[in-house]
Amino acid sequence: MGKNPMGKSPYKRLRELGAGGFAHVWLAEDLTGSHVALKEPKSVPNAAKRMRREIELMRRFANKHVMQILDYDEYEPWFVMPVAEGNLGQLLRIGGLGLDPESVALDIVEAAAAGLGVAHSEGVVHRDVSPGNMLLLRDTSDGTLTWVVADWGLVRRPLGQTTSAVTQSAYGTPGYAAPETWDDMHAVDARADVYSVGRLVAQILTGRTPIWNTPLLPAGRMRGFVADCTDQNPDLRPADLNLALGEMKAVLGRPAVRPRARLRDLLANEHLDSDAFVEVRRLVRQNFEDQKLFIDDLPEISVDLIEQWVGADPDEAAEVAINVCRHLQSGEWGTRHFNYANVPLLLVFNFLRSLVQATQFALAEDVATNFFRAEASWTRFEQQKRTNSWLAGLDGQAGQAMARAVRRSGEQEYYRQQLRRVHLKSPDLDEEIG
Repeated sequence: MGKNPMGKSPYKRLRELGAGGFAHVWLAEDLTGSHVALKEPKSVPNAAKRMRREIELMRRFANKHVMQILDYDEYEPWFVMPVAEGNLGQLLRIGGLGLDPESVALDIVEAAAAGLGVAHSEGVVHRDVSPGNMLLLRDTSDGTLTWVVADWGLVRRPLGQTTSAVTQSAYGTPGYAAPETWDDMHAVDARADVYSVGRLVAQILTGRTPIWNTPLLPAGRMRGFVADCTDQNPDLRPADLNLALGEMKAVLGRPAVRPRARLRDLLANEHLDSDAFVEVRRLVRQNFEDQKLFIDDLPEISVDLIEQWVGADPDEAAEVAINVCRHLQSGEWGTRHFNYANVPLLLVFNFLRSLVQATQFALAEDVATNFFRAEASWTRFEQQKRTNSWLAGLDGQAGQAMARAVRRSGEQEYYRQQLRRVHLKSPDLDEEIG
C-alpha cells in the first residue's frame, strides 16, 4: 500500500487505456519496470468519493472474479490493478473470443455469478455491469485466463448505508442498465445486475449492441434464458445470478424446447397451476414474432385464463392482444381458410372484453383500436355479430373508450354500416358512428 502523504503515485504513466465518467485508467510502469493499470479520479464532483468506495469494496470482496487491487494510497484516491488482455466489448469487436458464443456467454455468467454473488450476499449491487467492466486477465504463472468484474464506483451499498442521491447521468451504461434504475436507483437489488448480465449474453449471442429499453433476444435455445433475465419486470427475472446460472446450464444441457408444442400442451390442461400459467406467459412473451403461435396456438387459451392474465398484468395482456392483431394484418395467411380469421379475432375480442370488465379502459381503448382495424379488414360475419351485440350494450366509460377507439382506428364508416340498425346504449358511440 502506498503511504505518500502528498498523494502522488509512484507509478510512471505511459498512455491512457480508457476513461469513464469519473476516472482515467493509465498503462503505467512500477519501479521494477513492470506494467500495471493505474486508475485515478477525474476532477469532477463525487469522483474521489466513488473511488474510495471502489477501493474499499474491491479489497473486501476477495474473489478471483473481482478485479484485484495491487496497490493503493491511504491518503489520496488512486489504485493499481493488473493489466487486462482487454474488456468484453473490445474482444467482441476484434473477434478475439473464439467461435463458440455459447461457451463465451457461459464463462461470462459463471464469472458474474461468482464475483457479483459475493457483493449481492452483502446487499451490494454493482449497477453498471457492461462490456467495458468485464475484463479478461491472464495469469502470468500459467497463462490461464479469468474474467473479472471491474469498476465498482457506481455500486449501491446495503439499504440504510447509501448517502446522497445520484443524478441521472450516473445511471449505468445505456443499453445494459436495468429499466428500474431510472425509477429509484437506490431501491434496486440483485435483479438489476441479472438484467445487465442478460444483456451481455444477448450481445454475445447476437453480435448486436443493446439499445436502451429495446428487447434484444437471440435465436435458438438461449432465447428463453435471455428473455427471462432481461424481462422489464424485475419480479419475473431470476432472483440472483446463481439462479440464472443454474437456468442457463439447464438450457445448455437439454435439447431445445419447441415453443409451439409446449404451449399447446399447457393450454390443453383444463386447470393450470400458477407455475404453468407463468410458463404460458413466458412462452408468449419470448415468441412475439411467431405468427403461427399467435394465430394457431394461442387461441386455444380459455376465457378464464385470459381473465387471470388481465388481472395479473393488464399491460402485458393488452400487448399480447395487440400483437395478435398485428399478425392478423401483416402475416402470410397461407392455406388457412378465410373463415378461420374468426378464431384469432375472437381471441382478441375476449382480451378486449376482459380489459373492459377490469375497468382498464385506457388499455381497452388501445386494444380496440387495433381490433377494429383487424375486424374491418377481414369482415368475418361470425365475429361481426359478436362485436355488434357487445358494443350495443356498452355505456359510460366503456362506451366512451370504444367511441374513441373507433375514431382512432379510422373505421367509422365500416362500423356505421355494421351498426346502422342496432340501438346503441352509449350516446358517445352513437354520436361517433351515427
